[in-house]
Amino acid sequence: MIKIHTWLQSRSRLELGFVMTATLLYIFPLFAGDTSGLSKKVVGQCQAFKKKYKLRFLSLPFSAKDSFIKKLSGYVSYHLRCATLICRSDVVYYRISIHTLFLACFLMLYSRLTSKKCYVEHNADIVAELQLLKRHKTAAIASFVLRLFKYSHCIHISMTDEIKQLLLACGIESALNRVIQNGYFYPEFIRADVDESVIQLAKTSLSSYQKAAIFVGSDHPWVGLDRLLDTLSSEASLCLFVVGDYNKQAKADNVVYLGACNYSTLTKLYELCHFGCGPFAFDKKNMYESCTLKAREYLFHGLALFMNHKDMAESIQPLEPYVFNINTDDKALTQLMHFDYSASELKRLANTHLSWDALLADI
Repeated sequence: MIKIHTWLQSRSRLELGFVMTATLLYIFPLFAGDTSGLSKKVVGQCQAFKKKYKLRFLSLPFSAKDSFIKKLSGYVSYHLRCATLICRSDVVYYRISIHTLFLACFLMLYSRLTSKKCYVEHNADIVAELQLLKRHKTAAIASFVLRLFKYSHCIHISMTDEIKQLLLACGIESALNRVIQNGYFYPEFIRADVDESVIQLAKTSLSSYQKAAIFVGSDHPWVGLDRLLDTLSSEASLCLFVVGDYNKQAKADNVVYLGACNYSTLTKLYELCHFGCGPFAFDKKNMYESCTLKAREYLFHGLALFMNHKDMAESIQPLEPYVFNINTDDKALTQLMHFDYSASELKRLANTHLSWDALLADI
């Protein structure tokens, strides 16, 4: 796991500060040590930001395992520190979260009192997501806060066109709403961390099939592994590697459950695969577009994408041929199985168009 604070502390003051005097405050409203997936994104964004700004970074100072008293004191001190540093920074970049809605309200007010730029990043329809998780009271509060943003001067960063439309429906004007999809950051590959038993199992399983696909997921209800298994069941020449803490949802010979894998092991698994599979139940949280970090990981490792909804990579013309959406083309799987492409060329294209340097150039 990439520890965000460890990465930041490993950079000297000179590295984080320097060429330009403007200061950017990155507010990460989660505990940095609990977010192994998101940490790749945050480190990538920080690397891009620190090339233009003196970077300050704040995350919640407690974890889910800490005591109530520590959480309460940490929550209060975190908000006070954020408010102080917001006023002392030239640019603010805040990833909106249900954990820090009071901070969102403060940022709204501050944006009206200053000419400084305040960016708010939106990664999902948080209201629909909370409703799916049956957190209806929190969803109502989140909906109210989002509608308050129409009175602020914050600049909103939407990960997809669909999220932008949701924000426009909340009354946020178009001039303050941008679409910047997710990029990717390469973690360090550590050869000693590769689980050779997993690689050997994958190679042995693949020997009976023409091609392999990989699915890496979590237990969220919008992942949709069951739907993916149904979709791929007719392709007898394809072996599917399932990575994650899953019980065996299908006993088909061509579905191989590999359990949870670290990044270095995944890197070697990707070399055996023809394409990567995205989540197949995004509609459960009322979303029909995505730009998941895992899909970007597939692309950066030279794997085409197999989806049942639009991935934002489709909107980048050089990457569009590598995204196969079975929802818009029922022959997408057959076409993908016969798709002959260069993994190294796809890696190059992904590095060019989905690097954080390129995506965050205008901030």
